[in-house]
Amino acid sequence: MQVNDKVWSKIFKLRDNFIEETKHRILYSYQKQLSNKILKSVFLNDGKTIVGEVSRQAGKTTIITDTVTFILLFYFQICKKFSFPHMTFWNVGFFAPKEEQASTDFDMVRDYLKECETLGFDYSFSEFNANTIIIKSKLYPPRMVYSCTASPTTHPESKTFNLI
Repeated sequence: MQVNDKVWSKIFKLRDNFIEETKHRILYSYQKQLSNKILKSVFLNDGKTIVGEVSRQAGKTTIITDTVTFILLFYFQICKKFSFPHMTFWNVGFFAPKEEQASTDFDMVRDYLKECETLGFDYSFSEFNANTIIIKSKLYPPRMVYSCTASPTTHPESKTFNLI
């Protein structure tokens, strides 16, 4: 699918405004670059592996969780507006060698979603616990966020993920 720069600019601007309005934060250019790559891969459904090489404590986890939260809340609206083909669900998995590593990103997304709920975003949680969040809304299919270790004993085969 060919998407012109004007469409990407609108999506990136929506992301920037969302983060600025909800987190009162302006993204650095390197955060935008990483987020833009994730957004393009997600909406083009190209399955790319994206690597962000940035120094420690420079905001990598923050921009990943901000981007994931943005996608969770706006995925179906953006797909509809710009005629992107899409699945009937949107699921995200956070995996790491140790549970506390996976839960760092998961907890940040969970907290951000709770903040957005208090700001009036129209959705509810059908599940909201230490490892799973399921978001439901009137107009769009459910979205799920899942946290798990990536150890050899993990069996996430019952889940399908759009983004890991």
